[in-house]
Amino acid sequence: MRRWFCCACGDGILAPEAPRFDDARRWCLRCSKRNGKLQPRTRATSLEEARALALRAHEQAAARRARREKKRAKEVAADIAHALSGSTPKKQRGPCRATRADPVTGTTYVCSRPHGHTGSHRDWSNGYAW
Repeated sequence: MRRWFCCACGDGILAPEAPRFDDARRWCLRCSKRNGKLQPRTRATSLEEARALALRAHEQAAARRARREKKRAKEVAADIAHALSGSTPKKQRGPCRATRADPVTGTTYVCSRPHGHTGSHRDWSNGYAW
């Protein structure tokens, strides 16, 4: 519930945050009777400030998304240029470097498979990857 005020007489009333158009609380009936036209009530300033704050946050998020998409587009363009030129890309992933200690001997093993490997490190004891 928010407080809505009449612009003409300043009378306030509690009503939902977004009352329906046909809700009597949306209109100041005393001023409407006096003027002969429906006199709308306006939202409280706190609601206006909250909406402005939310709008600003939405605009900032949209700007961040646009910057991120622009940066990603540059990276994709650079990757395509490297692929067409035949040279290696600037960023190459290193080895995985995951470690596990042997419970019996206490020896620490380091994975030597590529960084983006699929699968688990369960096969560390058979000497394949560790």
